[in-house]
Amino acid sequence: MKNKEILLTNIPKIVELKLAGFTYSEIAEEINQTSNLNIKERTIRNVFYYIKNNTLNKKYNTFALFDLSTDVGILIEYSIVAHGLIITTPAIANYFELSHQQLNKDNFKKKTTTEEGILYAKRLLRQYWVSDKDIIDHLRKTNPPQQKIDYPSFINKLHTIINEEVNNWIFELKKITKKYLEMKGTIL
Repeated sequence: MKNKEILLTNIPKIVELKLAGFTYSEIAEEINQTSNLNIKERTIRNVFYYIKNNTLNKKYNTFALFDLSTDVGILIEYSIVAHGLIITTPAIANYFELSHQQLNKDNFKKKTTTEEGILYAKRLLRQYWVSDKDIIDHLRKTNPPQQKIDYPSFINKLHTIINEEVNNWIFELKKITKKYLEMKGTIL
């Protein structure tokens, strides 16, 4: 899965090359040289197909995201806190009437206050065409974070662990949802 994550990180560059008239074969060659990978032309085509049809990483649809600085009240008890984000399910966020504060593709660059959080939010919201460098630069200019990340080592770690983390969050959120339903009185 690490190769897929590296490829997704390079989507802004791939789009730029495609708009410049490069073929998928030439793009694959360029990405392989710069990222030390062995990505095939077909893989790039498939990723674009899945992104276009909004079917890549569908499991990310199970998350409602909030920045850690957001006052979510009791919702925090029914959430996971990780990487500067509060992660819960859309149903729980709606129950607490906080969906208006939720991070989405239109506001995550403005509302996220940590570098780690903005890079995770970008991926969990499936905004692959947004450049990591651009959003980190934007964050550092508009809302300088207290703690800056070492981007190369962080992104390498993220490529390695994000899939396992997401699977663990889904598992944890199932337990949290049961707790939420018991609180709500749905399960006796």
